[in-house]
Amino acid sequence: MGSKRAFVFAAIAFASFYVIMLCAIGYATVFLRAAGASKAGSGTIVAIACIVAAVFQPVLGRVCDRLKSVDWKRLSLILSVFLLIVFLGVFFAENTLLIVLFFIAIILAYCINPFLNECSFYYERNGIHVNFGIVRGVGSFSYALISYLFRFANLEENTRALVSTGIVATVILIVSIIVLPRVKGAVSSTHKEKKSEIKEIGTFFKRYKVFMLFWFALIFVMTFQNLFSANLIDIVEKAGGDVSTMGVALSLAAVVELPVMFLFSRIMKKLSPERLLLIGAFFYIVRCVLFLVANSMALIYVAQAFQMLTYAVVTPASVYLSDKLIDKEFSNTGQALVAFTVTAGTVLGFFIGGLTAERGGATRVLIAGLIITIVGFILMLIANIISKRSKNVSG
Repeated sequence: MGSKRAFVFAAIAFASFYVIMLCAIGYATVFLRAAGASKAGSGTIVAIACIVAAVFQPVLGRVCDRLKSVDWKRLSLILSVFLLIVFLGVFFAENTLLIVLFFIAIILAYCINPFLNECSFYYERNGIHVNFGIVRGVGSFSYALISYLFRFANLEENTRALVSTGIVATVILIVSIIVLPRVKGAVSSTHKEKKSEIKEIGTFFKRYKVFMLFWFALIFVMTFQNLFSANLIDIVEKAGGDVSTMGVALSLAAVVELPVMFLFSRIMKKLSPERLLLIGAFFYIVRCVLFLVANSMALIYVAQAFQMLTYAVVTPASVYLSDKLIDKEFSNTGQALVAFTVTAGTVLGFFIGGLTAERGGATRVLIAGLIITIVGFILMLIANIISKRSKNVSG
């Protein structure tokens, strides 16, 4: 019963969380522009929010690993309650205060991410099967469904529908976290007797050099993911679409993730997370080229279909890579650093995207994205080569 309860409510937690991410990140540009921010201004706002989140993520991860009184469940619950309060504030606020509160909501949403990822591995370590790929896939499904429904909401004129959805999703997240069971006599990710081994993040970097190579490559890959996400409305308009067809494009990308997410544990039996990250980086190049040459929504949809070979592969593979390479007593720190790559990618993606969109439109955005993606692939290739050599030497 405990195993079934953990799986069901973990799936609900992921479903609600990715609706929150859709509201706070997926439509951040649309929301902020409707609130009065310029193209460059909206990108800068999201970028600064992510810089703040990027600082907090590894710090919170270390707190979670070092303090007995704090674990993934308690920390994600506290952050979710704060997020609910902020979303309620956004609903009633106006003008500058509205933008400030939405800025805080982005920070909180990103800070929840690594601890929700740690949830499934916490149960797996303690003999309760909560398949990360499946619960993450449920998150993708909810993202797809709500983004499709948003096409009917006229969000450019009705941003309160966006905020209302975020409020409901946050309430569901809070309830699901509360209901998720604790395991009696659990093997925690926290081992106090070993905390002196790694006192600073810098020491962590030195100890896990191969992991950090992948981490650095992931930042470039995630920069492109967020670069085109931040400017998807401009890319869609370049191809003759609008906010409504943007909703279709978002939901399509989320739908095609599902088979990969649900079957990821089987895929992992044939391909290592290192190899999967390389594959994902390569197909990001293909995806960028498709966006660049797209002159119709049909090609935009084709590019979005490549989500199954890019984001759907890279996201779970990076989480599994952390679980594989990082000692369990530092798993929260590892997951926080994985989440940091998304956050840092959002910083760079929204910032670069905002500036290039302001000066040269969607075409210049995608040219910058292609350069970034190629660099990310090269770094991922180098990381794979060094990882393979390291295994051969240790073997």
